Amino acid sequence: MSKPSGQNVIRLRGVRHNNLKNFDLDLPLNQLIVITGLFFDRMDKPQVDNIDGIPPAIAIEQRNAVKTTRSTVGTMTEICDYMKMLWPHIAQLHCRQCGRPVRKDSPQRIWQFLESSSKSSAQIEDENEGGGRLREVLITFDLPLTEKLSLEESLNLVTKQGYQRLLLPVGEAFVRVASGPQLELNEAAAPWDGPNPPPAPSREGSGNARATRQSPSREGSGVGSPSAAAARAVHFEIARIDQAMERLRALKPRSLTVIQDRIKLSAANRARFVEACEQAYHFGKGKLAVRLGESESDSTIQRFNDLTFHFSNRFHCAQCDIEYREPLPALFSFNHPLGACPTCRGFGRTISIDYNIALPDRSKTLDEGVVKPWRSGHGVECQQDLMKFCKIRKAPTDLPFDQLSKQWQDWVINGDPDYGKDAGHEWPRAWYGVKGYFRWLESKAYKMHVRVLLSRYRSYTPCPDCQGKRFRPEVLLYKLPIDDLRFTSAESSTGAASIVNRQSQITLADFYQLPIRDALQFIEQTAAQHRPATSDPIGLVLNEVRSRLGYLVEVGLGYLALDRATRTLSGGETERVNLTTCLGTRLVNTLYVLDEPTVGLHPRDTGRLIKILQQLRDL
Repeated sequence: MSKPSGQNVIRLRGVRHNNLKNFDLDLPLNQLIVITGLFFDRMDKPQVDNIDGIPPAIAIEQRNAVKTTRSTVGTMTEICDYMKMLWPHIAQLHCRQCGRPVRKDSPQRIWQFLESSSKSSAQIEDENEGGGRLREVLITFDLPLTEKLSLEESLNLVTKQGYQRLLLPVGEAFVRVASGPQLELNEAAAPWDGPNPPPAPSREGSGNARATRQSPSREGSGVGSPSAAAARAVHFEIARIDQAMERLRALKPRSLTVIQDRIKLSAANRARFVEACEQAYHFGKGKLAVRLGESESDSTIQRFNDLTFHFSNRFHCAQCDIEYREPLPALFSFNHPLGACPTCRGFGRTISIDYNIALPDRSKTLDEGVVKPWRSGHGVECQQDLMKFCKIRKAPTDLPFDQLSKQWQDWVINGDPDYGKDAGHEWPRAWYGVKGYFRWLESKAYKMHVRVLLSRYRSYTPCPDCQGKRFRPEVLLYKLPIDDLRFTSAESSTGAASIVNRQSQITLADFYQLPIRDALQFIEQTAAQHRPATSDPIGLVLNEVRSRLGYLVEVGLGYLALDRATRTLSGGETERVNLTTCLGTRLVNTLYVLDEPTVGLHPRDTGRLIKILQQLRDL
């Protein structure tokens, strides 16, 4: 019997449950206590006089009661909640068409890019002091025209804003050629109507080669990608608004290219350049263009025939003219409609007809009934239809199905081309195929026996759109460099360093598919590269992810992946995942009751689990 003690205990007085007779016991707090003969089933209220000092309790059972596939190891440990906030800050958006990085271009970043692509600041100053000619740039923005206002009224509004000059193409109307079909988020239209201009003669000194040298590579920063106009070297001229009316009426433009400023690239003009870019962003709805070239002072027409760079202060690919939405945290969650794949709704798989079940034995011939549901019942009529159309199409019926050509196999399964297009392409004039048969059954799915029949031939398959990654395609455009984690440091010291140092890019879905031990290594590398401050929210999120991944590795679950469905875990794995979740929440003054946490563990993992329990005790 225990005597009354202080407040740091759980006091049980007068316990008379089962074979206990008026038993008193004190259980000390902040200790690991082992109790045998305890079951977690629902029990009646115990027969006891008094129980004092019980803190809030959490029971962790060795049982997996999760049934939904939405729950994964990542969601269960709340790592996915932290990653959806972390990923848009550490990953880089890439254009889905050209693959170049997409980022917001500030005026300061534009200046740095132009300065590095043209010449260094010291060279500019030296040339200025030497009296040489400095390279000029035009900062322009496009102003869309509206049908509600005439061309004269639009030009008057531009003039009232203080602008006096426009940029017009020389000769025939200019059409900016897009490199692909119209895209859903494309907001900008070609500024000019009319046919494509003839190719301009190349400038002396191989201007196209110089344009290629100065343009950024696809693996570079991606800032200021040269447009299609630069590659074609179309001639432009500066025209005053009051003198451009007749030209504009002939060109019938969709937008006006307004000149914000004309500046020489010198360090003294940096402040003026930044201010001009800010104004161009303001009136150009977040988009501007910088045209590099030397004005031909000996000509009455001022031409700018060199590179044209397009910039945006939004998530917009200037090269492809595609705009992307702001990266909200919900976009990086497959359990949110904004980030989930529209086809599978974030499950990563779809349920559909499995034709390997419908045609289980492909060594049979068409005459022998290779299609299983057509061997009996109402399916016999479909078998007769198949034989009839085989005679019409002269399809071989005495060869095993797996020996037929791919053309005949597709015909049996998919039916005649353009089936269902019109009355002439429908049964009984055309063959509907095995797919047509199941489409007809699905139209009768309101009947119970039809639903039962369909269930026999359905199975879960990876989503055809996201390939089981759960996210919508836009999320998979955010990528982050990663070292090849398949090689250890020991292998790199033995001659595999050239392979180890190679980098690839992974998406958030790829990160979730990494083994947890590799995911921990990746997060540690990312933290070492970014080195956020202690008070930085990104640093706090990184520490949370790193600590939870570390707990999973310490309890012996480093072989699992974060996208592993919770319902596929064993009871012991589920209990240890729940344990790491409790460690991550860092609840203090809490009573944890664990149901046989070491069952099924290797002795090595048992010792590691005890260390985790000690950490939980010492919180």
